[in-house]
Amino acid sequence: PLTWLPGDLAVRLWLFLMQFCIVGSLLIVYRQIGRPSRGELIALGAVLLTFFPLINSAATGAMNAILLLLLTCAWAYWLRHRDVTSGMLAGLAAVMKLFPLALMPYLAWRRHWRLLTALGLTTVAGLALGFVITRVDHNIYYFRDMLPHLAIGTGYRENQSLAGFTARLCNPSTADAGGNAGWCGRLLDWPLVAGVIGLVLYETSRLSRSGLEFALAIAALPLISSVTWSFHLVLLILPITLLIRRLLSGDLSRTAGRWLVVAWLCFSVGPAIHYLLIVHPLARLPGLADLIPFTLTRVLGESYFIGTVVILGSLWDATRRQRRIQQTADVTLAA
Repeated sequence: PLTWLPGDLAVRLWLFLMQFCIVGSLLIVYRQIGRPSRGELIALGAVLLTFFPLINSAATGAMNAILLLLLTCAWAYWLRHRDVTSGMLAGLAAVMKLFPLALMPYLAWRRHWRLLTALGLTTVAGLALGFVITRVDHNIYYFRDMLPHLAIGTGYRENQSLAGFTARLCNPSTADAGGNAGWCGRLLDWPLVAGVIGLVLYETSRLSRSGLEFALAIAALPLISSVTWSFHLVLLILPITLLIRRLLSGDLSRTAGRWLVVAWLCFSVGPAIHYLLIVHPLARLPGLADLIPFTLTRVLGESYFIGTVVILGSLWDATRRQRRIQQTADVTLAA
């Protein structure tokens, strides 16, 4: 529908819609977990205003803010045991981007069959509608020519998934050209993806529903996806909001708080310095000292990936800590 409007007006409306989705997602989260304190709002505002994935998403006009809203709604309805509605919302997200389908192992492990059925039917219906509206040729082109190339794990510098990270390790010379890492990348990527899924399932409880646990599954999506550009990391706003609440309420240790600061640096300061080093590279140094600017540039280039791993680890620790507290409370009540 936006194509029917003048270009400038369409751009403004789209940007407004993206900001509305971000604010709407936060309102849904706080409606579920309770109103935030002033300090919590200040901390969250500082994070969002310097969150490079959000800035990149707004600059490119990507629809990841809509994905965030859909998955946040799915998270909220899941907590309320409204599985069909939650599955339909997750299915809509999967119609826009395929990687939300990676939630299926987590949902199957929890035996949410109604949710899985709703997710699958919504995804199939959405794809069928896409075939009708955009014609078969356009969709076949994507699934036949584009998806196989993406699925092998491209080596683009901005691919922040495990596939992109392993591609840069195995074949850095073709990273900027989009070359894949071949058998080396698969040998590293597939076990790491299996490990991330295993970590999520290990902390999954079938007896209760935890917002942190579902957020842990969402935080794993950017890592296990074949391709994760920087603006896809907008999805991390949901788990980051939950972690800030846990930190300021005293449920996380000081060490966990320091790790969250590291994650913030990876999503704000790190990318800014990396972009600066691309425009103005560091001078070459003699001998082994030349490894210093090279290593610094490479580490800063992995800022998004490192930050995503830190958020996933922080959520995993917070989920374990929450479960231990609940078990202790249950034992106390039983005694």
